[in-house]
Amino acid sequence: MRLLPLALAGVLILAACSSTGEKPETELSFLTTVVKSRLAARKQAGQPVNPLKQLSRAQLAKVKTRLMMAHLEKTGAWAALSLTARNRGYETYFAVDRKSVTLKDGILAETRGLAGDLMEADISGAAAALKGGPRTYIRNYAWLNGEDHLRRESYDCKVMFVDTETVEIVQRRYRARHLRELCEGQGGRFTNDYWLSGREVVKSRQWGGKDVGYVGFWLLVR
Repeated sequence: MRLLPLALAGVLILAACSSTGEKPETELSFLTTVVKSRLAARKQAGQPVNPLKQLSRAQLAKVKTRLMMAHLEKTGAWAALSLTARNRGYETYFAVDRKSVTLKDGILAETRGLAGDLMEADISGAAAALKGGPRTYIRNYAWLNGEDHLRRESYDCKVMFVDTETVEIVQRRYRARHLRELCEGQGGRFTNDYWLSGREVVKSRQWGGKDVGYVGFWLLVR
């Protein structure tokens, strides 16, 4: 998924059709008329670029499908992602260029179109832990390497409760449980953070692999 820097993106078109039967908003015009100009000005002034701070709930009310914002920390890029397909609990979100991420229960399971794609991730242990099940488990991953071969790694993981926090996402506040997943294995160590409002992950920071790095996700439209 080519995460578009919104300050340079122009019009974002969510052209996909939703398998949920809803028709997504086809043109997020506010990303050009509001966000683009403001972010360009901030970038020119050397100020931090964060599109979440340039949006409002009134603007998001125009969007008729489930929508997330993603931030690729390694490059500093941002992208709006719309829900396009559901299959056995897995949700696939597409960017404008049709590259995608797939999550289940808010946990990153696959990427498509990125260098070093995450092809498979066993999320069952993490999902159970976030729901109050066993807090220790093994995570198995498979990434696509530069020669189109799968690189498989296993990690010993555990989930711990951090705190109950207030999370604000574009002028909407959630009382959320902050849970942290700590993993160590063949490829080293990584940490994932999840903020759950009820049983839904409304915000997270998740490791996509050595090539992708960490990706932040914010649920904008439920």
